[in-house]
Amino acid sequence: MERRAAIAALIVCMVALPLLRYAFMRANGPTFDEYTHLQAGYLYWQCADFADNPEHPPLVKFLAAAPIRHWKISGYPGPCGGQVIQSRNMDVPIALAIYRSPYGSVVLWKARSALILFPFLLLFGIFFAARGWFGDLAAAIAVLLFTFEPNLLSNGSLVTTDMAVTAFMFISVWAAIEFTRRPSWLRMLGVSLALGLALTSKHSAVLLPVILLATMLVARIVPGNRSRASYWRIAGSWVLMCVIAVGILWASYGFRYTALPHEQQSSYNLAASFAADHMGRSVKAKVVLFAAHHRLLPEAYLAGLTDILTTDSRPTYFFGRYYPAGFWYYFPVALAIKLTIGMMVLCMLALCIPTVWKRYGGVVAPLLVLPAIYLATATTGKLDIGVRHVLPVIPFLVVLAGLGGAVLLRKSRVSAIVGAALIAFFLVSALRADPHQLSYANEIFGGPNHLHRYLGDSNLDWGQSGDAVLSYIRTQHLENRCAVASGAYAHRLYPCLELPNLISDLASSQSLPPILPNEFTGTLIVQAQAVSWSDAYVPFVAGKPDKVLGGGTILIYRGSFDLTKLAALRRVDRGMYMLGRMHDPRHALEEFAAGERDCPNSNRELLNRLSAAARAQLQAAGAK
Repeated sequence: MERRAAIAALIVCMVALPLLRYAFMRANGPTFDEYTHLQAGYLYWQCADFADNPEHPPLVKFLAAAPIRHWKISGYPGPCGGQVIQSRNMDVPIALAIYRSPYGSVVLWKARSALILFPFLLLFGIFFAARGWFGDLAAAIAVLLFTFEPNLLSNGSLVTTDMAVTAFMFISVWAAIEFTRRPSWLRMLGVSLALGLALTSKHSAVLLPVILLATMLVARIVPGNRSRASYWRIAGSWVLMCVIAVGILWASYGFRYTALPHEQQSSYNLAASFAADHMGRSVKAKVVLFAAHHRLLPEAYLAGLTDILTTDSRPTYFFGRYYPAGFWYYFPVALAIKLTIGMMVLCMLALCIPTVWKRYGGVVAPLLVLPAIYLATATTGKLDIGVRHVLPVIPFLVVLAGLGGAVLLRKSRVSAIVGAALIAFFLVSALRADPHQLSYANEIFGGPNHLHRYLGDSNLDWGQSGDAVLSYIRTQHLENRCAVASGAYAHRLYPCLELPNLISDLASSQSLPPILPNEFTGTLIVQAQAVSWSDAYVPFVAGKPDKVLGGGTILIYRGSFDLTKLAALRRVDRGMYMLGRMHDPRHALEEFAAGERDCPNSNRELLNRLSAAARAQLQAAGAK
């Protein structure tokens, strides 16, 4: 009976998963990183140019751009493979050119469709792992939880690297546990392949070799696991696994060290990047520079790793306040908001029921290694911009919740009712968010429409609501009677007063961004992503809007508004435009001076740096 239920659940999920993804893709526009990944993947196919968007390894971008690899796409600043394309400086204009082209929406749709491979890999991985460890009933519940889990579904429908690394991390841990219990060359190769593919998916997988070693040791140590692998065999196999995985990483870069094709010399000064961030003598810098000096890893991979290590903090919006950097408890709280109540309860029950540890402790203990190490590492960093950065933790919680549900359903009639109720509550809560699963929040925190009070960035709005904003403006006939605070750079031109958005002001404008008035009366439309640019948006995002749309991502206000700080911020953006694009430091300084008094606190440091740069340019010009 349980076996039939497991097979039926798998078939249902195989049908439901693409349908749910289709609904999500139709309802949600491009998010922040998708077109930048796409434009890089296109160059990878065209000329193996890995100097474009090196912050992420190439696997996902290769697959995303595969459907368009033979297309003729323009918008690049030079010939293919001719120069380093600096992220957030050069790749955003290219991404915008593709987005605004006649084929922009088709390109995104094809890329999102191609990446269904990773959710399906994880679906099968969870099913067979849970079935082998805990039985058919646990597998049936686990795949249902996985398929409808809002964070996995939404991030698994985007052109980003998070789902790929999540899938391969889970599969590698599954294979590592199985290897420890029943060692064989085939299982060792399975671990190596999954580890290598994880490394080619995202730089955060650099933690995975240590995690796998710890997982195998825990699986060997825990009583009742009946492991057949000795400690020496585990250590030797782990070394060989890492060697093979690094070989797979090299293969993804075409076994070439240099980032640019047809180049013999390095394209990146990694030492200067570390020195600029005052990290020149750090252990991280020494390890990366050693690898670069001896060419142990591809240059583009090391350049991406350097970018991550030197950009370890960003402003964080949290519970109605704007913080210059993150803090240790961000991810635990964010997960408590973003995970469904039903799944969290099932997971906690699995860990608290004594019979679970007595019967399944040999698997449960090593299963907890990755979540423990990954979360501990995340809490030490200050890059707190979304639970997607700890997405690899969630499949392990799904499997444990599946185990908890199976134990409840088997234990007694009362516990079976409780278990069935928790699973049903999970499904109702998850489906209520459809098709806006990216902005999901559980009922304790009021659901998606109240999430803007607690979290921002990719937890809520990653720019996916841009098309919905334009639709609302048109259906409400608000042309020329509205102001829009857009969070995304990739959005259609709104027939409204557009409030400051750094990237849009600099990259998308064909002319100098206009000066803003200090007051506005009418309809103010705020994308929650806007708070990522300045604390001047906090009063709007943290406030009580007149209306909430787009699964909590669009906040509508009506009345009169003080735009003094935003007007000052626009003067800063105008000055930056003059300095960087018009090469006019004199007038840039005038703009900086005009915005200096009312400049938002979060942007004041940038203003000071820009003013100093403009004065230095004037002095240099005068000296000539």
